[in-house]
Amino acid sequence: MSTTHTVAELAVSGATYHEIASKLRAAGYGHAFDPRTHAIDMSGIALVRSADPDLGLDVQGAAESLVETATAQGVVLTIEQQPLQPLAMGNYASVVLVRPVVVREAPAETQERTDG
Repeated sequence: MSTTHTVAELAVSGATYHEIASKLRAAGYGHAFDPRTHAIDMSGIALVRSADPDLGLDVQGAAESLVETATAQGVVLTIEQQPLQPLAMGNYASVVLVRPVVVREAPAETQERTDG
């Protein structure tokens, strides 16, 4: 009787890959790495959200991932804080704006003109 093992590939950012890889190697899971492709076989390993109290890292990582996605899709992402009424410190809403990348051709070099 033969068994089939299917592997699905999930592309992640370099930072995410290196964080996972370093933790797995430190825990003795060096055998989970394919020496040819560097893919990590995580069979039997569950990925869970860290209980790290530094929530800023979580938001930073998500924002960087969003910027990568926007760039790959040819859009520009802007996050602005718009003031709310009454005007007061901290009374604002974060607004996300998305627009297509505008590609402009470089202006042609101008030639100097001399009147003789």
